[in-house]
Amino acid sequence: MTIKNFLITIASLHAIAAVHAAPTVASGTITTDCVNVRLQGLWLVADCWTGQDKTTRIQSTVFLPPKITNREGNLEWKVQGAYPRYCTECKLIEISKLNCKCRPSGGPSKVSTIDLSDHIRNYNGHLRSDLAGPVTIPSNSSTVKIPENIRWGLSVGGTSCYSPDPEACKSFPDPPVTDLTCPANDYTYSTDGAPTCSSKVVPIHGPIYEQFRSLRVNGNERAWDFVVYDNPDCKGPDVGRVDNSEWGKCKVFPKSMLGVNVIPLWNADTT
Repeated sequence: MTIKNFLITIASLHAIAAVHAAPTVASGTITTDCVNVRLQGLWLVADCWTGQDKTTRIQSTVFLPPKITNREGNLEWKVQGAYPRYCTECKLIEISKLNCKCRPSGGPSKVSTIDLSDHIRNYNGHLRSDLAGPVTIPSNSSTVKIPENIRWGLSVGGTSCYSPDPEACKSFPDPPVTDLTCPANDYTYSTDGAPTCSSKVVPIHGPIYEQFRSLRVNGNERAWDFVVYDNPDCKGPDVGRVDNSEWGKCKVFPKSMLGVNVIPLWNADTT
């Protein structure tokens, strides 16, 4: 063997070793890889095989409304589809098929079925949808379970007017913010545990928001992060957050806030 051939052989062996050493993410179907498959409100929930051995599974979930729509009484795949606005009595049949009664633009509701396995698969224990683009697999899994009671609510105090237009709030002069008490009633809430960026828009013409100095998170289950921003779109660095130990307490922030990003702590695909 010449030196040249020897070097080529060594390089080839290194390349083969690198290929075999590269980590892989195997995907599998809901029906073959997951057990305890069920609907919990608007969430698909299942215990799915991780691939690390023959038995280990983790609980994983997918929030379905951003992925499915109602088109004239038929369930179809669509980004930001919002099917629950027009569909009721939803259930799973044949393990992975979503079955609902959906309203067309005219006439009675129709029964429609869509196979969730078409765009939702198991990736090493994590259920993920490829509808909105390439799948991103979490590097770690959470031990938090989706709560039985998935309702949360937000109550704000020390409110005042805010608008990107300096003239917009002149019609709504606010007294000096001195009372930072959070009212008893929630200004916004979710009964289905929806992940969201929550900001309060004043219901009149123009981009006018209600900003706040204090916030109380209400709910029976502590399975979310509530991250606070000084903009209504929950963009950029966060300014604060409400930890699990602060639920039910009126927390005061150093300046007025505009947005609250609600993030599930369990294994969830929410895009």
